[in-house]
Amino acid sequence: MKFLLKWIGKILLFLLIFVASYFLVAWACAFIPANQDAKRLSKGNQIFLRTNGVHLDLVFPIRNSLHDWTSKIQLEDFEQTNQIPEWVSLGWGDKGFFMKTPTWGDLTPSIAIKALFLPSETAMHVSLHSKAPVVGDNTREVFLSDEQYSELVRFAENSFHTSKKREFMVIDYKDTYLNVNDRFYEAKGSYYFVQTCNNWANEGLKKIGLKTAVWAPFDWSILRYFPK
Repeated sequence: MKFLLKWIGKILLFLLIFVASYFLVAWACAFIPANQDAKRLSKGNQIFLRTNGVHLDLVFPIRNSLHDWTSKIQLEDFEQTNQIPEWVSLGWGDKGFFMKTPTWGDLTPSIAIKALFLPSETAMHVSLHSKAPVVGDNTREVFLSDEQYSELVRFAENSFHTSKKREFMVIDYKDTYLNVNDRFYEAKGSYYFVQTCNNWANEGLKKIGLKTAVWAPFDWSILRYFPK
């Protein structure tokens, strides 16, 4: 019994040290910028960064002169509404977490532990919007050059799994909690504590040369580089 308690104590101590170290490294990396000399544009191709307080999405116009998202995201995958979508938000994340936690009250220790410590399958969360997001505490407006915009689109598109016809693969499942403007699609890559949903967005922003955190497992790590 004493041996068992001793090992339980060691495991709990390890987890405590790990979590503390993780948050410390994440905090430090948030203040180390990538693309330090990059200048923020005041005009160009408009996108938004939007968070629900935990998970940050990239928000694009559904079509502009450079790209039409409906060429890959079929509006027929979504339930019919009376609103014409003008914007689309994309977020990459843990598939099990997306599927099994419609609210934070549905989060269980097993889901959280698997998402953090075990590389797991991923999905893309796609939402359609009839209006542009309103800039505020949880939303930032960003302008990109044509080259930056096209490269960020390629980054996002390459995160989707595609069929042999190069079509995005919508996830069809029962008892969906999503509203008529939301769907999940199969995604590439594995989710774990190093590669989180927010770090996916951060990687895209780094790739196109924007000033952002070198590593961003949390949404605030990114937003601090994009003041209102």
